[in-house]
Amino acid sequence: MSDALPVIEAHLAAGDAWSLSRARDAATGAARLLITVADADPVTLRRDLAVAGSIGGAHLAEVVDAVARSDGSVAVVVVPPGGPSLAQLVGRRGALSAAELVSLLAPLAATLGSLHARGLSLGAVVAETVWLESNGRPVLMPIGCGARGDVGGDLVALATMGMSVLDRSSPDAASVATALRAAADGRQDAAGLANALLRATTAAPIAATAGAPRARRAERRSRSRFRAPRLRLRLRQARPVVAIVAVALVAIAAGALSGGNDGGGTVLAAPPVAEVRSPAVAAPSWRSVMSQLVQTRARAYATADAALLDDVYATGSPEGAADRRLLSRLMARGRRAVGLRAFVEGVTVITATDTHVDLLMTDALTAYDVLGRHGRVIRHGQGRPSGRRRVRLVRTAAGWRIWSVRPVGPQH
Repeated sequence: MSDALPVIEAHLAAGDAWSLSRARDAATGAARLLITVADADPVTLRRDLAVAGSIGGAHLAEVVDAVARSDGSVAVVVVPPGGPSLAQLVGRRGALSAAELVSLLAPLAATLGSLHARGLSLGAVVAETVWLESNGRPVLMPIGCGARGDVGGDLVALATMGMSVLDRSSPDAASVATALRAAADGRQDAAGLANALLRATTAAPIAATAGAPRARRAERRSRSRFRAPRLRLRLRQARPVVAIVAVALVAIAAGALSGGNDGGGTVLAAPPVAEVRSPAVAAPSWRSVMSQLVQTRARAYATADAALLDDVYATGSPEGAADRRLLSRLMARGRRAVGLRAFVEGVTVITATDTHVDLLMTDALTAYDVLGRHGRVIRHGQGRPSGRRRVRLVRTAAGWRIWSVRPVGPQH
């Protein structure tokens, strides 16, 4: 493994053949979560994660990469959702009301149903692997993601976990518990559980601080004088889990971001290699740098925020100019592609100086759905298998940015 993994700051949870840690990207300083899975095949896992991400929607945490480690395990790098885990939330404020639990579990059950329909499931669904975004949206950590014979075991785990955090004294708790028990006993599939929960009671937003029993609050007050400092999980602001981009992002991913806008493989203009004059610095993890740039670009399309492209391209980049024009045109047509994800599979340095670097990058695109202005699926996109590109980055005052990208033939 040539690229450094994020630096672990704290271990958060562990289970059978997996662990979850809080980490930080060594190159960019971005907050990360690191899932370590024992005895996994990185190629198969990366493919399963890509498929899961393309069909799991907004309720699966965003995966940055899956990297093989020397001990045979695979490290899955994940973007922090922005809020606490369910275990942290319950530990802080107590059990969830039936209405809160419905808002948490119904979308997660539906997400598991979508995975099951493709023969995929998750290997660990517990309170430590269910998280909230900063806006309250629940997301699942993709631990143990893959095809397995016991598809549906994750639904049993989800229902069992739900019963363990349910406030049985809350209104409609009995109806919610009945729905959960049916799924925990294997008598209800994922779609059935989601529907049963929504019928049991009206969903309500999850309160971050309400619900702590009075006796527990009093006990904390009596011990507050001697309380140890509370450790706070510092997570970055949530980012969209699903890359919602303009329909022709495939064209620019296979075109502009693959050399389609550079005159058939020739760079349109010389990059500003003297854009920054400063002493040499230690080389970063180029895979991390490229993953960050690709994800920021996808977020620009997801949010229709062209300003984010300033964090992707260097000033004067012909690729950046083409991307901005495409984003403006396609958003005006009301088209978007749901589920499109880019994975940087490998990066090799060709040449490097203090101010620019040429990289050979291998990446791939997942399948996606093209939606029209009214949210209807127009067609299904097939994505793109692994391919190689030559990328030139330049160092700016704000960090490394893309100048050009062009395809590389098999002879390279």
